[in-house]
Amino acid sequence: MSEQELIPRGVMKATKQGRGQENGEAPPGAWDLTSLFASQDAAIDALAPLAQAIQLFTSQYQGQTARQDGTQLGVAIEAYEHILEQAARIFAYAALTSAAESAEKPWADGVQTRLAELQRQTAFFEQELSRISEDDLLDKMTDAKLSFYAPWLRK
Repeated sequence: MSEQELIPRGVMKATKQGRGQENGEAPPGAWDLTSLFASQDAAIDALAPLAQAIQLFTSQYQGQTARQDGTQLGVAIEAYEHILEQAARIFAYAALTSAAESAEKPWADGVQTRLAELQRQTAFFEQELSRISEDDLLDKMTDAKLSFYAPWLRK
């Protein structure tokens, strides 16, 4: 089943500009969300590559996080960061669409539910990172790729 089939259809009218009106003009005072996605369909379409990235990430790192050297751990954090950024874009689009038009709430709720399902699959990563001893992590942080993330790791 595709992501399009999992999420209820929104009521906004699709336009080439993705702004929700027949003529492509945003209604007065409306938010222009095209910097996030051109349309609801585009936001939903972004779920499939996100799901694939999460599946790949999970298969590569679940149960293996502590075994990574500094470079590999830096690459893993970079991939995790990318996943979080993509999920945040989709979430923001859904939330702002729903806030602007209450009739879009069922659509936004469907998107946010799917995002929560996907993000649960990455919950292992921060847990595994927190189990790496401080000494081991400090040794790994001598690598430039991982040292870039030192402020995040210290949180």
